[in-house]
Amino acid sequence: MWQQLILVCILAALSASAQHGNFKKPLTREDTLFLKKTAEECFHFNPKLQFSYNNTDLANDTPTKGDLPANNQNIQILEEAIRNHPGDAGLYMELSGMYGRLGQTNQAREARKKAFDAANLLALQHPDSAQMQVSIGEIYMSALLMDSSLACYRRAIALQPLNKDANRLIPFIHILNGHFDSAYAFINRQIRTYPTSYETHEALPVYYIYKFYDQLHKYSRLRHLDESKLFPENILGMKLLKDYYDEDPGDFKREYLYRVTYQVCYSTLITYKTVNDSLFNPRQIRFSVSLKDAEKLREQELFFKKHLKGKTPANKYLVNKALGNICLLTNRPGEAIPFLQKTIKLKPVKYSTVGNNASEDYDNLLTAYFLQKDTLAYEACLQKKIKELPAIDPVATDYINAGKIAISRRQLAFAEIAFERALQLDSTQADACLGLALLCFRKDDREGALRYINQAFAMDVHTWELYVLYGIVSLCNRDPVNAFEAFKEARKLHNSTWIKTDLMEKYFDIF
Repeated sequence: MWQQLILVCILAALSASAQHGNFKKPLTREDTLFLKKTAEECFHFNPKLQFSYNNTDLANDTPTKGDLPANNQNIQILEEAIRNHPGDAGLYMELSGMYGRLGQTNQAREARKKAFDAANLLALQHPDSAQMQVSIGEIYMSALLMDSSLACYRRAIALQPLNKDANRLIPFIHILNGHFDSAYAFINRQIRTYPTSYETHEALPVYYIYKFYDQLHKYSRLRHLDESKLFPENILGMKLLKDYYDEDPGDFKREYLYRVTYQVCYSTLITYKTVNDSLFNPRQIRFSVSLKDAEKLREQELFFKKHLKGKTPANKYLVNKALGNICLLTNRPGEAIPFLQKTIKLKPVKYSTVGNNASEDYDNLLTAYFLQKDTLAYEACLQKKIKELPAIDPVATDYINAGKIAISRRQLAFAEIAFERALQLDSTQADACLGLALLCFRKDDREGALRYINQAFAMDVHTWELYVLYGIVSLCNRDPVNAFEAFKEARKLHNSTWIKTDLMEKYFDIF
């Protein structure tokens, strides 16, 4: 029944294989206990690197207040605010987003319509206000109406050519639409017209960083590649930004733009090389950083440390984040932790928005604890992040990791809730299915275990843990064919002697 899906694949492997096995003896109670323990150990807590680095507003030291957590109490607060300020389009848009996060699509659509009505009325009342056009454009952008948003930002530029937000958001919209040439043309035209203006250069980091992502993705498809071609300066000339910095190297804001751009690109490059390094494995627990990578990051580190201690105005949030991530990437997690903790304090959840929240700051701190092999600190940080929801968007892998830790703590009821929540968030998470299969197996619900194993198998993410768990369940179901073949498949993916000795040779006569 539940075995049918996997049985077809296992029998296909059997027909091409010469090695088979039959049970040596009936399973004893001690054997069953050992197999349950072995299945549990296969599903050990082994998180992956969660490091990430998104661009942040370089000029905004103190984050503005963002979307409130989505709950009924905050809906009432917003509705009261709207009654007091019926023409505030931003309040309607925040209410729409909250309804959307709660899954109340009709209410979200109605609130969004009222936001547009209020915005259009404001546009008529303030036809000469560039900032009003920017505000209306942001409402359109939050509703994913990019053409309407772009039109608003263009009107803002026509009214106020050096409007800071419009100069940044016009190329950003082009980039989101995949039009890098249009983004560059706009920035270049603005710089030619206003060559010394900071506002016209502030969009360059966003352009270069996203262009680097795009080019790196294209290079990743090549079978053979000289690593030197991956360096940011070889993928991107960064000429406009370098020229701006070279004109006045002592200007902090100019150097800030230049250093941050390099730092983000190198962070992306090292993460890319790490996850694609054929020698990397979770037990190695190191970032793949070359001497040149380390040298470049050291230059950025000296800059950020200098200005963190100095009196020069700076975005303290981004500086601490940069220093923490540089320490991580150069395999100094102990030094990274204080910077990353400070980053979270400087950008508390009350300042989070749906698209720009503290989620990745927690992820980077989790990576530091992971590199330190500090499971207790990792667990505490993960639980703190989960408790911050819904201000931070929920992530399925967080619940999977929480479930794995709960299994090791023998908190099986919590583990089941965590895995089910992970599947609610992302129905393609094979690890969540395997976690539920393991919990069913522990309760002697082997039919339920096979159901979840087949669900995981259908996702086409075939790990050695899947085959070991399937082999153990089949072994306990007195199914020697599928049990033996599953263990053989597991060995192909995880060539360790314990699968051969503790499972295959212990329970099978091999011939």
